[in-house]
Amino acid sequence: MEDAHGYFASYTDLKVHEVMLKDWPRNGAYRRFFEENAHLVQDKVIMDVGAGTGILSLFAASVGARKVYAIEASNMAHLCREIVQQNGLADKIEVIHSAVEDVDLGPGVKVDMIVSEWMGFYLLHESMLDSVIAARDKFLADDGIMVPSAARIYLAPVNMEHFLEEKFDFWTNVCGFDFSAAIPHVHQKLLQEPLTAEIDERQVVTAPQILREFDLRTVTVSEVHALSERLAFKVEKPCKVHGFAIWFDVDFRQGEHLKAAVSKSDSETNNVSSLESTAEATQNSSWKVVPSSVLSTSPTSPVTHWKQTVILLPKALAVDPTDFLGCKVTLTQNSDNKRHYNIKLELVDDTDEDDEDEIEDSDEEDHPVPCDCGRGKCRLIKAVMEKYGEEQDELETEAEIVDLTAEVEAAEAIGVEMGNDDQMNVSEGS
Repeated sequence: MEDAHGYFASYTDLKVHEVMLKDWPRNGAYRRFFEENAHLVQDKVIMDVGAGTGILSLFAASVGARKVYAIEASNMAHLCREIVQQNGLADKIEVIHSAVEDVDLGPGVKVDMIVSEWMGFYLLHESMLDSVIAARDKFLADDGIMVPSAARIYLAPVNMEHFLEEKFDFWTNVCGFDFSAAIPHVHQKLLQEPLTAEIDERQVVTAPQILREFDLRTVTVSEVHALSERLAFKVEKPCKVHGFAIWFDVDFRQGEHLKAAVSKSDSETNNVSSLESTAEATQNSSWKVVPSSVLSTSPTSPVTHWKQTVILLPKALAVDPTDFLGCKVTLTQNSDNKRHYNIKLELVDDTDEDDEDEIEDSDEEDHPVPCDCGRGKCRLIKAVMEKYGEEQDELETEAEIVDLTAEVEAAEAIGVEMGNDDQMNVSEGS
């Protein structure tokens, strides 16, 4: 089960905060919001959820907030209080050493704005959004403001050839000795855990798709605890796809400006009848252009400490310009540790149905093993067979092929921990 004490204790390490304070895109986005929207802050009551060392509270107080509640559950609250006093803002900023769920401001006390830097890897890691939602429901006034106001998760296929070559080449010559026997083990380890890596925009082989978008004024806990989406990508030139990258952005626009941005995003993806038409609808969107009011962790934006999260496939897929690469992505909060998520990615076809059992029966009846038809499940079976063929003796009997097929199907249900707890299941199928 979740160790809340251990989670908050990790934030007593000043090195963790140093990394965040040196993240100029992160800090700049929040500072820019306060400086450009001082009229929304002046004489208002602000709540900073997960204040850390207090940088966001200082931003708010410096542009005229009447009162700032800096809520920090870890022992970093003590240093936060010292920093506030050192900067002469103790009369405006009240540091509260508590989890926000346990805070009591008094009967009927509401705040005009909630600000928080709650985002984790792939947006949802650490599940701090749960606490922000709890604070919103308990403390935010009816006409209050959420900062940031919206968040989006993106997914795109990527080429990781250079990364993998660099990883594997090291083992071919270690102090003059051949350690290449370790390469299969290194590869297997890479498949078991999502990577946190800095992706160059040239590695993104096609325009990304929005996996999910959240309005922070209305999103519920249940909506962030589990989400699933079918996406498709139209490839414009021959390439190899080694996996999928996940990144996010958060939007600081308010009111009508935010509504206009959301409406534009919706119009690019709504009212489409298939995965292929979804890919076509978004292929030409200007995903590389990021408004100044948006903090983006995209490969086209300045690098942040979040970087990007990459889910590797068992074997690279060769994709042609006529191909539509479809996938189904599922993120679910880990039942044993809510700070972590299980990530499942399946490659699917545009013709796949929702009835998984029916598809599996149909595939087994109509498709040989291995099969070159190009369907998602057949691709994965063939890829894993080739991978095993390089590491083991040639599979000579039909029984061995059947066993391998069963292994692939079983792999679809297996989650692997991210770090110590996060799990990932990368597979192809319906």
